Amino acid sequence: MIIRCSSCGFEITDEKQIRLYGGVELSMKILGSGGSPVERRRKTADLFNRHGIPCPKCKKKDVWSWL
Repeated sequence: MIIRCSSCGFEITDEKQIRLYGGVELSMKILGSGGSPVERRRKTADLFNRHGIPCPKCKKKDVWSWL
């Protein structure tokens, strides 16, 4: 699972990082939904943008895209 900051290129590559940067509640929404890996990446990027999770490197919001 990879989502990337479109501003600086920082990548979140696994479930552990999703919990670290997005929180446990957001992580449970993503992992509990099931679906294909592509659907989970799309949903992860969408939820990070909707909840205003900033990029830990450049601190910008609404910059997440899925690969």
